[in-house]
Amino acid sequence: MAPIGLASLLVFANPASAVVYVWTNGGGDNDYNTDANWDLGTAPVAGRNQAHFNSFGAELSSGSPAVISAIRIGYDGTDGDFTQSGGTLNVTNNSNDASRVGRNAEDGTWNMTGGTATINAIQVGLNGGGNTSVGTMNVSGGSLTISRGVAGASLAVGFGGVGNFTLSGNAIFQSRNVVTVGMSGTGSGTFNVIGSSVGGGPTAGTIGIGTAGSTDGIWNQGANGTLNMTIDASGVSTLFIDDTTQGIAAANFALGSLLGLDFNVAPYDGSFTLMEVENGDVTDSGLALTGSTDPNWSFAVDNSGANGLLIGTYLGVPEPGSISLLFASLGTLLVRRRR
Repeated sequence: MAPIGLASLLVFANPASAVVYVWTNGGGDNDYNTDANWDLGTAPVAGRNQAHFNSFGAELSSGSPAVISAIRIGYDGTDGDFTQSGGTLNVTNNSNDASRVGRNAEDGTWNMTGGTATINAIQVGLNGGGNTSVGTMNVSGGSLTISRGVAGASLAVGFGGVGNFTLSGNAIFQSRNVVTVGMSGTGSGTFNVIGSSVGGGPTAGTIGIGTAGSTDGIWNQGANGTLNMTIDASGVSTLFIDDTTQGIAAANFALGSLLGLDFNVAPYDGSFTLMEVENGDVTDSGLALTGSTDPNWSFAVDNSGANGLLIGTYLGVPEPGSISLLFASLGTLLVRRRR
């Protein structure tokens, strides 16, 4: 009996024995918690197991599913999506496993509009077998915490494929350590922040990079990476790179990396803190504005204080006196033409 017991223990201890649960929506109600919606006849059970979404319509709106190892969306030969609008999602069973959105020419979309999610690590937009996928993750509500780092990052946007990651609304976001955007040699990554209501950092209106744990935050943006910041009537949420304990918090922008700046309200003049590195510097090795950015925008790096800053400035709204002078000039021209 001993050898049988030992063999059983080895099977359960071996990560290769992890079970993959594939979403089918066989029950027809789109509910993650419904057993009939999964190919094995049961929703994923606790363990080093994975949930794969290779079709559409899956949603978690309530409840607390079993703790698993990874979520994979658009991963096994077909496109897919997954939405969390409520409930509590915990995907932390294996600290060496990453959740993935879009791989091997398949497209994946992960939407979060509410609830709470804690995930080991997330890779958005991967390359597999020479094929490029499109991965999209939209977090417009709820609270997302990336609690670990896998393959050098808590969040990798554009991990060989095309990755798009967007924070908007009242979403709360925290990463344990590194965020990379467009760092791979192929594909591209785009990180979008829309408006001033996104949270997760140490103060209101800040987003936490490195705030979810005991390691420091780092922002690495490669030549294929774009950071887009959209300003609303109150400004924009600042990406706060947290210096937790190690003193290595940093933001690095490679030659060829891009910054896009825009408004979702009528443009107004002002300066906006886009990124702040606690007790560290912003290193600009060739950041440039995107071609679609209004030429009235400019940006600057300021490392003169304790915290390094990336600041965007818009100067393009005419002064009231200038507008009056313009209309007066036009009136003079019209009089002259009538004569």
